[in-house]
Amino acid sequence: MSSLPIEIRSGQPSDVPFIIKSWLKGYRLSRKTQGIDNETYYSPTKGHRAIVVRLLGTAPVAVATNPERLDQIYGFLCHGPMAQVAHYIYVKRAFQGFGIAHMLLEETGLSLADDLEVTHWNDVTDRALREGAPLRYNPYLAMETTWATETHTK
Repeated sequence: MSSLPIEIRSGQPSDVPFIIKSWLKGYRLSRKTQGIDNETYYSPTKGHRAIVVRLLGTAPVAVATNPERLDQIYGFLCHGPMAQVAHYIYVKRAFQGFGIAHMLLEETGLSLADDLEVTHWNDVTDRALREGAPLRYNPYLAMETTWATETHTK
């Protein structure tokens, strides 16, 4: 693993277009989205884009950047706000292998060793599972809460 200067910071409004584009493009390749047509997947009101935008409005985002150019994003992690929940982790291909995903998890207090729940399954989660991480796939944590679940789960 080579040395790469990395700074982890909170997501900023200027990061949102990059995060949405990377998340949607990356997750589109997942086995979990096969069979969904593009019109539905990318729909801003009824598709996955709507889910991503809603999560970005409610869940914290950690961003790995070049400390000398904070607008140069290496990757990001959208997590929580519940403990031990990772919604989506992304690292640009050119920066994979530098431990950025592990740094993002560590910086946010998440751990692959502690029964981490993930709401989006992709190549990063596949790799972690193969390496022995006790991940649990739970897409329902990314869904919008309704009055029915608030009323009937107490």
